[in-house]
Amino acid sequence: MMKMPVNGKILLVTFLIIALSFLLGGIFVLGNVLSEQEKDFGQRAMLVARTVSNVPELSVHLKNGNIKEASKNINKIVDGIRVINKAEYIVVMNMERIKLSHP
Repeated sequence: MMKMPVNGKILLVTFLIIALSFLLGGIFVLGNVLSEQEKDFGQRAMLVARTVSNVPELSVHLKNGNIKEASKNINKIVDGIRVINKAEYIVVMNMERIKLSHP
């Protein structure tokens, strides 16, 4: 078996320490980025929810007794808001938990 010179051992240990440092730093940075992104998504979702809840036409259609007609009208309104806010989908429910808008 061939012996490694002292300079090679020092170089190997130095490389391993630097690689481990970059790995740990990368893990912390990635965790921080994911946490910030999750917080941003939550804030965007709340903004969309507040926007939808403040549309006066929605409350008129929600109070309407005809669920099918209300669902059609609500879908048209919410679809416009969905496109503007680049949301995947927006769900609107009445107080009986009946979905009136869903893609």
